[in-house]
Amino acid sequence: MKKKAISALLASAFAASAVMIPTMAAAQSSAELMQQIQALQAQLKAIQAQVDKQAQATQQATQTAQQAQQTAKQASTSVAAVQKEADSTKASVSTIFERIDIPKQANSYKPGTVNMYTGEANPSVAGNTNFMAREKDDSLSFTMPAGGGITLYGNLDVSADYVNNGISSAPGQNGGNGPYGNNGYLAALSTNNTYIGLRGFQPISDWHDTQFLWQLQTNLALTTVSGTSMTNSQQSNSVNGGFTTGTTYIGFGSKDYGAFKVGKTIAPYQSSTAAFNTPFAGTLGSYNVIMGNTGGDNRVEFGTLMEHSVWYESPAWNNISFAALFSPGQNRATDSSGIPQSSSNCNGGNIPGSGNASGNGAGQNTGGVGSNYCDDGGFSNAFSTSLV
Repeated sequence: MKKKAISALLASAFAASAVMIPTMAAAQSSAELMQQIQALQAQLKAIQAQVDKQAQATQQATQTAQQAQQTAKQASTSVAAVQKEADSTKASVSTIFERIDIPKQANSYKPGTVNMYTGEANPSVAGNTNFMAREKDDSLSFTMPAGGGITLYGNLDVSADYVNNGISSAPGQNGGNGPYGNNGYLAALSTNNTYIGLRGFQPISDWHDTQFLWQLQTNLALTTVSGTSMTNSQQSNSVNGGFTTGTTYIGFGSKDYGAFKVGKTIAPYQSSTAAFNTPFAGTLGSYNVIMGNTGGDNRVEFGTLMEHSVWYESPAWNNISFAALFSPGQNRATDSSGIPQSSSNCNGGNIPGSGNASGNGAGQNTGGVGSNYCDDGGFSNAFSTSLV
């Protein structure tokens, strides 16, 4: 009985030992598992931190890309604006070059001018309303408001002359009574035909194609000092090279009835013969030099600038036209010995008394003082006409 009890007791003890061993093993495995779980949690936390950091970096990269895209878009817009401005500048430059391209226009009037006898203006200007737009021709002409025009014109001329007075260069010829000095040939520089001026026209509304005409011209002395002149045959109080010393006028003109003008101008005779002077213009052979104004008695006044004049220039009818001029004497003397009122010279272009060698006046009311009167071929009222 005792043996059985001991055996049972031993069996129970072994059984208890068997139960305690797995329980201890299980407790040890649970601790290790907890450590592994904690390690995995730490790794997961680290991975999550890396993921968050990567996401933040990705977000920053996206923002940077968006900013770069915005900058590229703005740059593209700026480039487009610059290109547009460049295209506009190119078009503007092209327009400018087109404007200064000057094609020839044969058989046409210059813009800003009118035909001498018809008063007709260049038709290409009449309908142009641009202000100071340069005309496409070979003149310096510009448009004015309401279809008007203005032209800058002129002629610059200097000649080298080698002239001969027809006298031998040897002094004391003809028995010792000949003139002394530089006789024979003499070199000289001259300005025979130099001028600059402005002329224009302006249509007058409701006046049936009538235009207001004007011209301001100055004759220039390029090789001499401007001032009064004195030669062997002429003395003048008029200042050469002064403003508007050339043909200057205002007036009205139409292609239907011609032109009426008031001012100072050359006589119609000289205008009508200008074509014959073409080969010699600007030289000593010009009739302005040879017989324009001799400055002495019985002078030939073919080229005198007629002051305080009024004149008419007709249109051309069947290729025929005419012109007529009247210049009042404007002096009180009945024999033309008076100085014209508002003038510096006698009619004829000379200083008063320049032809009176003795000092005694030939005109009425001279009182024996010829130096104060026009006694050298002066004239009173002047008339000139031409038929072309």
